[in-house]
Amino acid sequence: MNPRSCRNSILWALLCGSFLVAEARAQQNSPADPGLQQPTHGPLKKRAVVPHYAGVYHPATGLRRSDLRASTASGPELIWNGLVRTNYYTYVGPYQEIIDEGTLTDRDPELREQVNGFRFVYCSEVPDPNGDLVTANIVFYDETAECSGPASWPQTSCGYRLSGLPGGDANGNLLCWEIDVDLQGGGFECDLTTDEHSNKLFGWGGWYEQDLTGPNLAQLGPGSRCSFTWFDRDPATFSGFLGCYWFQCQPPENFAMGLFGNPAGVFAVYGSEVGADDRLVLGAVQEAVAGSSLDLWVSDLDRIPVPAALWASPNRVDRDLQPILGLDAHEVAEFASRVAERAPAAFHSVVLPMGAAGRAWYCQAAQITAGQAVALSNGLEVWVR
Repeated sequence: MNPRSCRNSILWALLCGSFLVAEARAQQNSPADPGLQQPTHGPLKKRAVVPHYAGVYHPATGLRRSDLRASTASGPELIWNGLVRTNYYTYVGPYQEIIDEGTLTDRDPELREQVNGFRFVYCSEVPDPNGDLVTANIVFYDETAECSGPASWPQTSCGYRLSGLPGGDANGNLLCWEIDVDLQGGGFECDLTTDEHSNKLFGWGGWYEQDLTGPNLAQLGPGSRCSFTWFDRDPATFSGFLGCYWFQCQPPENFAMGLFGNPAGVFAVYGSEVGADDRLVLGAVQEAVAGSSLDLWVSDLDRIPVPAALWASPNRVDRDLQPILGLDAHEVAEFASRVAERAPAAFHSVVLPMGAAGRAWYCQAAQITAGQAVALSNGLEVWVR
């Protein structure tokens, strides 16, 4: 049925649900005309319930279940906020990708951004007595366009397959879930570019491998529009772009998501490979300002503090330590040219000299046992202002 004819029918609510193909833009935030592609999966806007917190997921270790919400899913900065939920969710079927958009703030002079964690909310009616049947694929695109999607599709900038997530209850009654995804450590951070003054849009979205499962809708985040694009990733069909859709902004077509990042001017860096002994996480608490303290912490991938030696260098390298130390790890902050070194501790507070301003410095940490390094952290590129 043509969506325009639906509007003139008293059966509209039954036959078309609340899901409309976008028409020509008539007001601000309305999408441009994407054509008349109809959804293939019933009424797609449904009432949500209050989400439960499921825990923290790290791509290297899986879901750490908890009823207590983490203070952040990495960070410490919330760099994009689309987490103001509405009372609705949507789903479009297994392996059907729906993509939203937004604008990131320019926090770096070189227009770089690094996502080190995200929080998302979804709902499911999949019968799941053990709470582990859902697999979500969350992806990010460096750039997208309103109502036509990323030009790079199906290639993503970053992608994460999150398995073992909870669905509905044992009888298939609806449950909604909030998940924190920690990307720090192991090379999982997502590097994007920004240009908010040119209204550059990044894209994010994903697909679920089960039916009856999809994102909780939310109020518009920065740069979001009242529309989303739909792509078919089903291996059996892989039809690509299926159209641009909206709910007439009732509720807004934003999928509940928050992105976290390091303090401005701080970026995690790695060697060309990530080894089994590159298993520590080095993070910063605040921006680096000459004459002030910079607080750094070291942990394992489960965020358990680990005492580790710390050094800082003006030079970045990519050195495999297997031939030298028999350690499957990589030096990225050059140790030989270090200008500062600290004894092992899980927390380090360093006063930055005034002469450090105006350039990047590289920090790294190593866990020491019996005088030998047994594990290394990621490097940190720290721009001192």
